[in-house]
Amino acid sequence: MILTPFVCEHLPFDFVAYKDDKFYKIQAKYAGDNRVVNKTIWVDKNGTYQKKYKVNDFDFYAVYLPDIDKVVYPSINFNGCYITAQIPNSATPFYWWEDFTDFTEAASKRTYK
Repeated sequence: MILTPFVCEHLPFDFVAYKDDKFYKIQAKYAGDNRVVNKTIWVDKNGTYQKKYKVNDFDFYAVYLPDIDKVVYPSINFNGCYITAQIPNSATPFYWWEDFTDFTEAASKRTYK
């Protein structure tokens, strides 16, 4: 079940999900570069502003990965990381998108040589 705020658009989360008898605050993001953004940016008549997320602002992201047309659900603890949908050509550790198809508190980085 998805619940959306009715009165306030200035909450640190976009909607609430109800799953397994628990409520989760969710922040929706578009990740054209596969990065889980760790701040919010907004513009008004006085300029551009940004604010880093705090650990209690929400529970999980709902990150849309346009390259594969999928949404992944990393916890707020993954803010700032990259979640890839293509195996890299280097031995650099990475987070794989399939590890985040459900609400994910912890995931190991993978490596491929």
